[in-house]
Amino acid sequence: MESTQHLFGLLLAGGKGKRFWPLSREDHPKQLLQLFSSMTLIEETYQRIKPMVPLDRIMLATSQTLALRFRRLFNEVESDNFIIEPIPRNTAPCIGVAARRCLARDPDAILAVLPSDHYVADPTMFREILAAAVHHAAMGKIVTLGITPTHPETGYGYIRFGDFEPDPENPECRHRARSIGAFVEKPDPETAFAYLKTGRYLWNSGSFSYKVAGTAEDFQTSFKWMGIALMVSVLLVFMVMASQFESLREPFIIIFTVPLAAIGVVLMFVLTRSTIDVSALIGVIMLVGIVVNNGIIMVDAANQIREEGHGRLRAIALAGRQRLRPVLMTSFTTMLGMVPMALGIGEGAETWAGMGKAVIGGLFTSTFLTLFVVPVMYTVFARKELKHDKRIFTAGSEQGANRSEV
Repeated sequence: MESTQHLFGLLLAGGKGKRFWPLSREDHPKQLLQLFSSMTLIEETYQRIKPMVPLDRIMLATSQTLALRFRRLFNEVESDNFIIEPIPRNTAPCIGVAARRCLARDPDAILAVLPSDHYVADPTMFREILAAAVHHAAMGKIVTLGITPTHPETGYGYIRFGDFEPDPENPECRHRARSIGAFVEKPDPETAFAYLKTGRYLWNSGSFSYKVAGTAEDFQTSFKWMGIALMVSVLLVFMVMASQFESLREPFIIIFTVPLAAIGVVLMFVLTRSTIDVSALIGVIMLVGIVVNNGIIMVDAANQIREEGHGRLRAIALAGRQRLRPVLMTSFTTMLGMVPMALGIGEGAETWAGMGKAVIGGLFTSTFLTLFVVPVMYTVFARKELKHDKRIFTAGSEQGANRSEV
């Protein structure tokens, strides 16, 4: 097929060597095991795709620990085609780097992402199926390869497939594509047995192909709308506070807590050596509505104390003292509730770990800096208001004196 002319292959060769322990270890993962032939699993993967992917378009993503071994094993692969992770960050960052390199070389690039620890009994049939997948990927689809299950396996993810996809360009294709109804994480034994019985589920192989340019544009559009969502959330929060306080001053003071949260988000991801992903950006948007609560509590308390006859400076000092406990309680309960999510406990939980880290980091710095920044901003505005009142009073006194002279 013509679409294979634009094909790049990315072999995923990371892993921690846990599944086949003690045969596999962190410095000798299962990709380096010789289980079915004299070649290792990654060598078999490499040989499978060589007939359809040019040598200069085969890339390999691995860890720093294994980089030297793979360079020696695949010495015919160009050095620039190795993507080496300094710190393990799952597959998404590696795929992103590979996609960027593909686009730099071919604007119509199609990337096939392939795990390197699979056994394939019929390599020729595999290449036929991969070529069909690349054909649909060229039409803008993200195509994943499914495996017909032979038993109720609880260690694999599942794909629920739908109807056949139309293919007017190649209606007689032997390997037709189906739509995907859902991706399902590793099920319990009863659910896995039910999946097998329905005949509508496949094992998720983790292999997929897609047209890089279209997907990159989709990512850019998604991030653009996330930025718009963040600005709209800030605006809506400000409008709600303005309507409740019946003033623009207090909301302006409180909204200063939002940049304070951004400091914590950056520090959290730097300290944990994590990447900011889509779930983390969703967490940042959530923070806009969370971090302002502490400022609202303090400013509202200060306004109530002023109504009792206290001065502005004393009011904010008393508000800070009285509201310290509820501020800390609400903040720490929220942060502690996010800890399991941030740790990524459980299968598939790492998908939302970024959100937990963003909320914890942002709320932590915002909580403590709010205790200083909000009183300072309140005091600054109070002094300006006091000077403004004095000018009005002085002008009024002068006008009264002029009238009495007349």
